Amino acid sequence: MGTDTKNKQKRRKKRPGLALALKLCLPVIVIFAALFVASKTFGNVALSNVTDVFAEFAAGVRSGGGYSYSLSGQNVVKIDRMESGLLILTDHHLEIVSSGGTPLLSERIGFASPAADVKNGRAVVFDRNGKKLLVTGATKLLYEIKTDFAILDAAVSSNGFVAAATLSKGAASELMVYDRRKQEYFKWQCAAEYIADVAFSRDGKRVAAVVIGVREAELFSRLLIFNISSAEPPASFEYPGTTLIKAVFTAKGSVAVMGDNILSVISPELERTDRASFDSDALSLVDTAENGACALIVLPFGNENRPKLTVYSADLGQSFEKSFDSRAIGLSRSRNHTAVLFRNSAVIYNNAGMEMGKIELSQAAAGISVTDRAVFVQVSDRVQKYSLAGKAMN
Repeated sequence: MGTDTKNKQKRRKKRPGLALALKLCLPVIVIFAALFVASKTFGNVALSNVTDVFAEFAAGVRSGGGYSYSLSGQNVVKIDRMESGLLILTDHHLEIVSSGGTPLLSERIGFASPAADVKNGRAVVFDRNGKKLLVTGATKLLYEIKTDFAILDAAVSSNGFVAAATLSKGAASELMVYDRRKQEYFKWQCAAEYIADVAFSRDGKRVAAVVIGVREAELFSRLLIFNISSAEPPASFEYPGTTLIKAVFTAKGSVAVMGDNILSVISPELERTDRASFDSDALSLVDTAENGACALIVLPFGNENRPKLTVYSADLGQSFEKSFDSRAIGLSRSRNHTAVLFRNSAVIYNNAGMEMGKIELSQAAAGISVTDRAVFVQVSDRVQKYSLAGKAMN
């Protein structure tokens, strides 16, 4: 799902007299920054060709074929795509629902700060700042892993490997990768910075880590790319004055990394290209698909009532842009569709930028997730499904 990141837009300036105080407060400042950034979870995706002509021809929004799934007054933390169905994460429960609205899994998890990453029909659900994560399929919990230190972020790969970023005793933070037998496969300690985000390549053989640190009273970020057969990263890229937020591998092996003021791409040959700059704008929402297709909403000059949507294909070429005249509160990107959520409506586009439908909501919405078959909107204490088929609903 899309993520609100506008609070990260304040420029970081050196101020005389603050250097000593910042050095003394460094662990607290950076842990807070890492947890704040990491707590904003993003969408997940599947390999595809973003110019699927048939999907563009057939797509539309209609109320028929949908359903309303009650959440019984629970506080929903996250809704996310899980194959053709939906993962619903609340303060205390994990719910997985089929595309037809049939409950497939319902588990009480009791996490204080739950989060999840979904990939290829499998999810890792973890307690941010806790010490336990769960790996689940669509119909049953597979296993759990307990960590020695507080979890900052976690990710699951298409081949079933799990990455967990935690605090560390011998360093600021550390990254572990576990295989399908729950055995530690890879470990790396980050001496001075705190890991804010981790992501796997599609084949699970590489992992990217976003780290945040402070140097001379200035925040900075680094992106490191590892082969999980070695704890020495073959590439490290620094972004001074930037809070990196999310990294994602594309279907072709590039890494896209998004920050509060930049969209940057690292090629499979480990060459960096900065694709977009948001210096005068505020990055508000981001969502990515599993194949690396992504969508961003920025606020020109910080104006919440004039959001601008930019959609990128799986090879990170710009597909289209749209501007709106009301505040966007949610964003979701699948391989063939992009959905933007407003307070009382949602609009869905195909990869060519054609509006495929608009949903009018009678109650204020809180979340949205789009697959290539349906749109899920969280309204009050329920999730409403709208099927993507037939003619668009205006």
